[in-house]
Amino acid sequence: MFRKLSKEPPKSVTDVTPVCGGQIESFNEFLRQTTEQRSAIFSPEVMGSLVRNHGSEYKQVLQYVDENSTWAETVGISTVIKQRSYTQSARRWRKS
Repeated sequence: MFRKLSKEPPKSVTDVTPVCGGQIESFNEFLRQTTEQRSAIFSPEVMGSLVRNHGSEYKQVLQYVDENSTWAETVGISTVIKQRSYTQSARRWRKS
């Protein structure tokens, strides 16, 4: 696109732009700790999915479970608190 317009593309800033939920030094250690902390409530698969999808912000998704425990029910093996995850993502998107 820029070449067609004979223009120089802007410099990418993705290497210096923080990622929401990316405040994790060691992902494997973070995943292990979060799984242990919530092991009585959620399976390791559920916690793994939450941490992979939401990173250090996974607790914000879990706040919905505190509001309504039925939102903690899984819909399928790989579906984890999906409705609340979508709600959280939509709220983040609306704020940007």
